[in-house]
Amino acid sequence: MTDTAPRPTRTKTRRTPDRATPSSATDAPGAPIGSATETANISELSATRTARALLLRLPLYQQIAEDLRSRIVSGDLAPGDTVPSESELIAKYKVSRITARNAVAALRASGLVVTSHGRATTVKATTADSPPVEFDPIITRDGDEWITWQSHGWADVEDPSRYRATAAAHGPALGLAPGEPVFILERQLTNGTGAQVLSRVIVPFATAADVPTLEADPFRTPGDLYAILTSAGRQLTWRDTTRAIMPAPDDITALTLDDGVPLLIHTRITSTTDGRVLALEETRLPADRAIITRQAEITTI
Repeated sequence: MTDTAPRPTRTKTRRTPDRATPSSATDAPGAPIGSATETANISELSATRTARALLLRLPLYQQIAEDLRSRIVSGDLAPGDTVPSESELIAKYKVSRITARNAVAALRASGLVVTSHGRATTVKATTADSPPVEFDPIITRDGDEWITWQSHGWADVEDPSRYRATAAAHGPALGLAPGEPVFILERQLTNGTGAQVLSRVIVPFATAADVPTLEADPFRTPGDLYAILTSAGRQLTWRDTTRAIMPAPDDITALTLDDGVPLLIHTRITSTTDGRVLALEETRLPADRAIITRQAEITTI
C-alpha cells in the first residue's frame, strides 16, 4: 500500500481592478481626502451624469436639438451662422430625415433659429439686435389737440395709401353690411430706433357723409379724426382689443418678419356715447418685438 499525501488546498483570490476615484483625477495636488475640493468635484460629476441621463431619455430629435442649442448658447454658432443642414445632421447623428427635420423644427419653435423661404436655417439674432416696438395706446387731449401713440416720434416710411373699398371683414365690427363702402388710410410707420408697424384707419361712408370736414377729406390720422369728430359735437368713447394672428405674405415683407412669428393686431373702435360706431383703427405689430404699455387707471369706489 502506498501512502498518498494529501493535496494542499488552493484558495482562489479574485483580483479587483484598481478604480480611480473622482478625487484622484481632479483634486488639486496635496488636497486631503474628504476636502471641500473633493466634495465639489464629486457633486459636479454627479450633476453632469444626471444631466446626461436625463438627456438620453429624450426622443432623438430633442437630443439633437439640445446639442445644437448648447452650441448656440456657447457661441459656437453665432447669430447669423448657418445651422447644419438636414443632410449634415443625418450624417453626423445617424438618424432619419424626419428626425433631423424635427430637431430643426424644435429649435425654430423655441425661437433660436429662423428659416427663410428658399434659404438655409440660421441662428436668430438676439432681441438686443432687433429694435423693440413700444406701443402705447393711451389717448391724451390737450385743448383741441388729440395726442395718440402716432404723435410720439412715428413717421411714414413711404407715402400713405388712400382708397375706397367695401366693409368686407371689418363690416361686423363697424356695424356695416359687407357691401357698404368705407374709406381706408394705410400707413407704414417707423420711429427713431428703426422699429416699424402697419397702421390702418377705416372710416365708414356714413360717418364721413355726416361731417362736412370728413366728407371733404375722409383720410385722416387718429388724432385728426378725433379732433374733427369732437368739433362736430360728437362725444367719443373707445374700445380696444388685441389678438395674435399669423401674418400674410405682405405683412412678412413689410415688417421683415421671420418665419413663424405672429402679428399682434391692436384694434380700436371709436364710437359715440350712445353706441354708434364712427371709425376703426388697426395697428399691426411684430409679436416677437412688441411691447404694449398702458397707463393704469385708478377708480375710487
